[in-house]
Amino acid sequence: MRFIEPKWLHNMDVIDKHLQKNENWLQYPDKKAEQWEMEIVNWNEVFLKQMAQIENALLEIGAKLEE
Repeated sequence: MRFIEPKWLHNMDVIDKHLQKNENWLQYPDKKAEQWEMEIVNWNEVFLKQMAQIENALLEIGAKLEE
Protein backbone atom coordinates (compact mmCIF):
# COMPACT_ATOMS: atom_id res chain seq x y z
CA MET A 1 0.00 0.00 0.00
CA ARG A 2 1.37 3.37 -1.00
CA PHE A 3 1.16 6.42 1.25
CA ILE A 4 0.24 9.60 -0.62
CA GLU A 5 1.46 12.77 1.02
CA PRO A 6 -1.07 15.62 1.13
CA LYS A 7 -0.19 18.67 -0.94
CA TRP A 8 -0.09 21.00 2.08
CA LEU A 9 2.42 18.72 3.82
CA HIS A 10 4.67 18.81 0.77
CA ASN A 11 4.46 22.61 0.76
CA MET A 12 5.43 22.70 4.43
CA ASP A 13 8.48 20.53 3.66
CA VAL A 14 9.53 22.93 0.91
CA ILE A 15 9.12 25.93 3.22
CA ASP A 16 11.10 24.19 5.97
CA LYS A 17 13.99 23.41 3.59
CA HIS A 18 13.97 27.00 2.33
CA LEU A 19 14.08 28.42 5.86
CA GLN A 20 16.94 26.13 6.87
CA LYS A 21 18.98 27.28 3.88
CA ASN A 22 18.28 30.94 4.65
CA GLU A 23 18.69 30.87 8.41
CA ASN A 24 21.30 33.65 8.24
CA TRP A 25 18.75 35.87 6.53
CA LEU A 26 16.32 35.27 9.38
CA GLN A 27 18.97 36.30 11.91
CA TYR A 28 19.76 39.53 10.03
CA PRO A 29 17.07 41.64 11.80
CA ASP A 30 18.52 40.67 15.19
CA LYS A 31 22.02 41.73 14.14
CA LYS A 32 20.66 44.97 12.70
CA ALA A 33 18.76 45.67 15.94
CA GLU A 34 21.93 45.13 18.00
CA GLN A 35 23.88 47.49 15.74
CA TRP A 36 21.13 50.10 15.95
CA GLU A 37 21.02 49.80 19.74
CA MET A 38 24.79 50.35 19.94
CA GLU A 39 24.45 53.47 17.78
CA ILE A 40 21.70 54.77 20.06
CA VAL A 41 23.82 54.17 23.18
CA ASN A 42 26.79 55.99 21.63
CA TRP A 43 24.62 58.92 20.54
CA ASN A 44 23.03 59.11 23.99
CA GLU A 45 26.43 59.26 25.71
CA VAL A 46 27.56 62.14 23.51
CA PHE A 47 24.22 63.91 23.98
CA LEU A 48 24.36 63.60 27.78
CA LYS A 49 27.93 64.98 27.85
CA GLN A 50 26.87 67.96 25.75
CA MET A 51 23.83 68.57 27.95
CA ALA A 52 26.06 68.50 31.06
CA GLN A 53 28.33 71.11 29.46
CA ILE A 54 25.35 73.32 28.62
CA GLU A 55 23.95 72.99 32.15
CA ASN A 56 27.34 73.92 33.64
CA ALA A 57 27.56 76.95 31.35
CA LEU A 58 24.05 78.03 32.39
CA LEU A 59 24.96 77.65 36.08
CA GLU A 60 28.08 79.78 35.56
CA ILE A 61 26.05 82.44 33.77
CA GLY A 62 23.43 82.37 36.53
CA ALA A 63 26.14 82.73 39.20
CA LYS A 64 27.69 85.71 37.37
CA LEU A 65 24.29 87.38 37.03
CA GLU A 66 23.63 87.02 40.76
CA GLU A 67 26.94 88.74 41.68
